Amino acid sequence: MGKKRRLKVGGEPFVYSAELPPSEETEIWKRLDLQPNPRIREIYKDGIVQIGKEKIKLTSAISPAEGFHLYDLIKSNKYKNILEIGMANGMSGMYMAQALQENGEGHLTSIDPFQEKQWKSAGLHNIEKAGLDEYHTLVQKKSYEAMPELLAEGKKYDLIFIDGMHLFDYTLVDMFYAILLCRVGGAIVVDDILHKGPAKVIKYAESNYKQCLRRIYQSPVKTMATYVKNSEDNRAWDYHQSF
Repeated sequence: MGKKRRLKVGGEPFVYSAELPPSEETEIWKRLDLQPNPRIREIYKDGIVQIGKEKIKLTSAISPAEGFHLYDLIKSNKYKNILEIGMANGMSGMYMAQALQENGEGHLTSIDPFQEKQWKSAGLHNIEKAGLDEYHTLVQKKSYEAMPELLAEGKKYDLIFIDGMHLFDYTLVDMFYAILLCRVGGAIVVDDILHKGPAKVIKYAESNYKQCLRRIYQSPVKTMATYVKNSEDNRAWDYHQSF
């Protein structure tokens, strides 16, 4: 296998992925036997989340390839402070917390106001069963409430994963705060970019935040957009580009 691919971002090396060409990565990342945690393998294999005697059909979950993308970003770049918008069944959370565990440090904060009521705490249950709960904290608030609070506290994150409400305005607000909360040199990943709302946000971001964001195109996962924050947002007060 070849060397890790590296992209120079802001003068610092940004390590992207596993030691394989993108076409091969996508296929290998789908293999259940290679998933990084037994709990992840079990849930994808059965398509069921079991909580006690209750069996819940797996819905609203990232794919194995998408999960490996997040896992790989954290492992390869030694990211420590991670924030995700939307937790659901905790599949993305397990991938990210697993990477933190393997790196030996770090913490994942998940924002999800519906974890108990809608998801029956399945995400929390899965992260605990995966042996990763010491790397995880849940904030049960809406993202437009929680993210300004984190900003006011002076929090900064190495990786922010946006997978909450897929309406245009909600995703745009998540993106706006993600750019403020992400450290320079960190990454922002937006999921489900083939949906109309997130797709429009991607067009806006790439037109209006191109001074501070750079999209990483090496990813074999076409349903996500990955950006590195090159600098703080320094646009003029009246800057706007059509999108």
